[in-house]
Amino acid sequence: IGLWHTTVSAVSPYWTLSCHDRAARDFAFLGSTSVIASVGNSSNNRNVAIWDTLLPTADCAVKKFQAHELGAMVCCYSPKRQTLLTGGAKGDICIFDVRQRKLQHVINNAQ
Repeated sequence: IGLWHTTVSAVSPYWTLSCHDRAARDFAFLGSTSVIASVGNSSNNRNVAIWDTLLPTADCAVKKFQAHELGAMVCCYSPKRQTLLTGGAKGDICIFDVRQRKLQHVINNAQ
């Protein structure tokens, strides 16, 4: 994932993160411009991650979750409930509490 300054003409992003070793599919800002969630496909099945872009790159992974057996495809943040919803390749939906950094609920076969 790369973050770019839109007001600066640059040839490379100002912040780059290698977050999912197979594929990054989606990301969402979590209520601020410095904390993001990413979803994708990783060999260690940690397919959902929360990052703080203000921390050094080596320490910016705040939490990684083992979720979505075949990888996560999409994510959406609900600021009112402070929850992250993610959808997996097999049709499962995961609901995460961002404040507690915990998986709250899994809905299987939501197709």
